[in-house]
Amino acid sequence: VYNPSFVNGLSIAVDYFDIEVKNRISAISTGYTLTQCYAEGVQEFCNNFSRDATGQITQLSRGNKNMGSLSTKGFDLELNYRFPRSAYGQFAVRSQSTYLDEYNLQSTNTSEVLNYAGEWPYYRVKSNASLDWNLGNWSATLSARYYSPAKSTGWDCDPDAPIECNNPTGQSTGFDGYNKLGSQTFTDLSVGYKT
Repeated sequence: VYNPSFVNGLSIAVDYFDIEVKNRISAISTGYTLTQCYAEGVQEFCNNFSRDATGQITQLSRGNKNMGSLSTKGFDLELNYRFPRSAYGQFAVRSQSTYLDEYNLQSTNTSEVLNYAGEWPYYRVKSNASLDWNLGNWSATLSARYYSPAKSTGWDCDPDAPIECNNPTGQSTGFDGYNKLGSQTFTDLSVGYKT
């Protein structure tokens, strides 16, 4: 954390992360099993269920499973500034942002390692910013959450007739074609009064 002496009330923090987990144990959902089989082509997951002649799933094995590796790299940036108190109250701004450079998943110890950074829900950039105010018994916070654009699995990415797939010829991790999701920003306002 850096608190520059020439700007009273300011603090800056930058953290780099590089995390790797090998031989992870994770709960396996039905959706994850089917995605690993059909979208990623991992035969080990295809062996965990069976279908009848009509295509209905008649048996599904799930629960906890020994998985492959997970690794992630990126950095966090945090900025905080508290303005000098004035007749209009005390104001402060806060910002926490994360840049995700890599989010590598290996579904089994023998499957391919795939980088999902920039694909839903592993956004490249996520940021939270807020403006805080208080005066006497009153307080308020205006905050915003930002998520950068991301690629998402398209429902049907046939290039001749795509359904919920706005980039049918694009490449994404583990599948052809994807749905490009735009950036998202959510804002919240809260007001409080101490009695």
